[in-house]
Amino acid sequence: LPFTLKMGVFDNLTVDSLLDEVDFKTEQVELQGKKLSERRQTAWQSSTNKPFRYSGKVMSPSPFTPLVQEIRDRIFKLTGVPYDCALLNLYPDGTSGMRFHSDPDQGIHWSTNTAVVSVGDTRLFVMREMDDHSKRHQFYVTSGDVLIMHGDCQQRYQHSIRTEEPGVRAAGVALDGSSSSSSSRSKHQRWSAALGPRISIVFKQSLEEEERWKRRGALAE
Repeated sequence: LPFTLKMGVFDNLTVDSLLDEVDFKTEQVELQGKKLSERRQTAWQSSTNKPFRYSGKVMSPSPFTPLVQEIRDRIFKLTGVPYDCALLNLYPDGTSGMRFHSDPDQGIHWSTNTAVVSVGDTRLFVMREMDDHSKRHQFYVTSGDVLIMHGDCQQRYQHSIRTEEPGVRAAGVALDGSSSSSSSRSKHQRWSAALGPRISIVFKQSLEEEERWKRRGALAE
């Protein structure tokens, strides 16, 4: 399979620590000709000057904040891929998710390498085949997990974060039924649904960075 879930890579990340340094915003996207406010909040960080575009929305880059840069450096040690951009998504509770999609502009602006770090509450992640939507892989992502997508993953599969209504699954319960300590919520109490907030950090690699890295590798041989 062109994707791998690395469980428990980060054991000390919290939603609060990211909220303290990341400027999340609620913005509008265009769907079927209509402007709609997103349920999630987003931020775009980059060591380049590249914006990120999707659904009629253009995100200007901000520099990497210290914690996100630290996470990126650890992802490099894990994967060997030098990521130079990150889309951060803040899902306030279990009723906010993401419909099935493939990430835009792969092969145009971005390489096929993607690493997604989950922070916060546990959520259901689903991959379905493009050619046969009945063929699916689904698994819970917990705080500290890293999902790596590579190769033709996003040409073959769409992915989704499923919504969960309050009461369907107890908030803060891990896969083994034990209590989860995935995030501290003492400082940020605005999220009030049964399931707590989750942040996904989607690390992306520009084609320019991929080409630079390939040249470095060729010179080192």
